[in-house]
Amino acid sequence: MDNILIRLLERSKLTKEILEFWQYGNTDNFWAGYVIDYNETLVLIQHYSKYGQKDGILIWPIDKIQNIDYGNDYISCLQYIIEQVNDQSGISFHLNLPNHDEWQFDLLVQLEGNQDFFTSTELNGGSLYTGFIHDVTEEDFVISCVSYIGNDEGKSLYKVNEITGFHLDDLDNQKRFNLYRWKNR
Repeated sequence: MDNILIRLLERSKLTKEILEFWQYGNTDNFWAGYVIDYNETLVLIQHYSKYGQKDGILIWPIDKIQNIDYGNDYISCLQYIIEQVNDQSGISFHLNLPNHDEWQFDLLVQLEGNQDFFTSTELNGGSLYTGFIHDVTEEDFVISCVSYIGNDEGKSLYKVNEITGFHLDDLDNQKRFNLYRWKNR
């Protein structure tokens, strides 16, 4: 598959060029970052906040990307800010990016049991549920939900086929994780 989209994703992967990713149905917000990896089904993005800090890793189906902006003034400014930020820490976690329609299950299996960072699971293109992933089957999974102030909210069961994306260790997840650890030491 050779098209402009693939060439742009490959260039971002090789050079860490920052791109703006716009998702269908969301005309108010975009995600800025560079491509870590991609295949015909998914793209793995190192997301950055508007302050130039690493803000987790996003996993999106390529067919949910409405458009990608690049080469504009905002991106140039963000790229400069990123280069100036000293603390570029983030998770060191390798995911095998699946390239088929059941990508949600494959990623859940890889995230199951992780205790080093929180995962936010996006369901039906909207709501995010944050915590640790447990008990994964091909049909459903359990997440130990944690509130925005680090409180354990119990476990919830969801259907795998409702997953539309993942946020791994973004700034909100980091805040929740640190508060959760503090409250549960």
